[in-house]
Amino acid sequence: MSLSDQDLEKLGAVLEKMLLEDENITTRNIIARLPKLFRHPTDIARPPAIRELYLAAKERQENIRLAAAKLKDSKNTLAAKIETQAQKIASLEADLQLLVASHKAMYAAVGEMGALKAWLAFFERHQDSLDALTRLQAVPTRTSPKKTKP
Repeated sequence: MSLSDQDLEKLGAVLEKMLLEDENITTRNIIARLPKLFRHPTDIARPPAIRELYLAAKERQENIRLAAAKLKDSKNTLAAKIETQAQKIASLEADLQLLVASHKAMYAAVGEMGALKAWLAFFERHQDSLDALTRLQAVPTRTSPKKTKP
């Protein structure tokens, strides 16, 4: 069986449409779409030009489906990683809040014991650390000490 160039173009258009609609490319489905051109599966499978179009479209469909499956898997994997990272961030934020509260309590305890001057003296040598603690709001804001008159 040999097809005219116009009929080969029709077949190519039908195969493209089947690809776009994700319809399984089988000889029977092609026959259903082009009943005037083909009556039997062998009408598609035997002639070299027709067979070549058919097999090329089938291979493209397999590649498209494989790529789509990989994309879906990678989306699911990415979503799982994002969820894991979000949980880790939430846990770290909770830990930070606990450490800040603990540090404030320790600062207050040191102040009550009268050792605040020594504590501040240590941090004078580590101003960057003191600045970071201030940014985290882990130390009370500094106010100038009230001077009492003798």
